[in-house]
Amino acid sequence: MVNSNFVFLLLNADAIAGGFMDKYVKKKRLDPLEAYVPAVILSQLQIKDLEKTLDDEKPEFAACRSVLRSGPAASLRVNIRA
Repeated sequence: MVNSNFVFLLLNADAIAGGFMDKYVKKKRLDPLEAYVPAVILSQLQIKDLEKTLDDEKPEFAACRSVLRSGPAASLRVNIRA
């Protein structure tokens, strides 16, 4: 009984202190929220423009995908993963 409580305390202390992988994983420092607002607005406009091209009879999905990966939405994609 004493051993199980001791193990629980050790595991709980480790969870509070952070994961054991924290020293191996580099975390990106996040910018203030205001820094992301222009990218969100530009991405929204870009998506609306792409929506018009996707409404055609033969939409070019590959072209739209590459535009999203190289435009303002690409920076958002990177920051969302941070």
